[in-house]
Amino acid sequence: MNPEVPITHLQSLWIQELGISMLWGKNLTPTSAQVVTPSTTGLAKDKAMEGGAVGVIHDKADHNSVPLEQTSAVPLIKRASAENQTKSGRQHNEQSKVLSEIQSSLQKRIHQQSRRRVQENEALKDYQAPLIHAKTWDALQAELSAFYIEKQVVASEADILFGQLGDNSSKLMIIEEMPGINDVLEKQVFSGACGELLVNILQSIGLDKHNVTITSLLKYHARDEVAPERYTQLAPFLQAQIQLVQPSCIWLLGTRTAQSFLDQPQTAIETLRQQQWSFPLENRVIPVFISCHPSLALSNARLKQDIWQDLHQFYALV
Repeated sequence: MNPEVPITHLQSLWIQELGISMLWGKNLTPTSAQVVTPSTTGLAKDKAMEGGAVGVIHDKADHNSVPLEQTSAVPLIKRASAENQTKSGRQHNEQSKVLSEIQSSLQKRIHQQSRRRVQENEALKDYQAPLIHAKTWDALQAELSAFYIEKQVVASEADILFGQLGDNSSKLMIIEEMPGINDVLEKQVFSGACGELLVNILQSIGLDKHNVTITSLLKYHARDEVAPERYTQLAPFLQAQIQLVQPSCIWLLGTRTAQSFLDQPQTAIETLRQQQWSFPLENRVIPVFISCHPSLALSNARLKQDIWQDLHQFYALV
């Protein structure tokens, strides 16, 4: 194999100006070909330019112009064709159009969220705590559904997931912030992978998911940020659920759940976990313990271990 790369003398000078002495591991060697001036090779130059090369070479023996790409010389520069320039411009226009659409969509979404917050704030100004008369779980669910629709919290009853009434054997009540979107669609609390993790954790202390009561602060899935006042507005229904179930202990899952339920809006969940809490109910108090939400533990082994320890330590006390 030839250890040297044949190039024209002009090419050699250009490359050396760039500080390059080798190409593809081979030395650069100028060939005997000479660069032809534009005045003697008009047609040949046109042909070479069609091939993309900047210059052409001229053979000393017969003075026939040969396109650079047909020789063993290395072409240095290729200019973008009109077609490539048009394609590049078209791609740039398409990218600009996509970016403009994304920006417009974001601005529209921000405007919609702001408008919803204004509407919620206006509704909260005229808010009056609901008078709850229900004495059973089903009756309470009916009252909540009517209130949610009247106050335009949800569009229809299909958007509501009231919760799950356990068989009362464990007297454990689990409270999260809100049901997931799939939970609402399937009408099942803690569905999917998150539910499987909860089942495994409960089974470690001899319980089944159907043994415990599961509910939430909000009985619908909120797609946007929830105003803190909304939790206060809907709290009477959760308090009524606790009154009906009469649990022996309450397990709060998630930072927002713990902060709202305990009225500690600025306290980190790690701090709340390390303290003892209780919920007053008639002539007694219900012990309350706190963990991160199982959805966060799906991809974090440390959080999963924390939930397991929280449940075992607390359940041993009650």
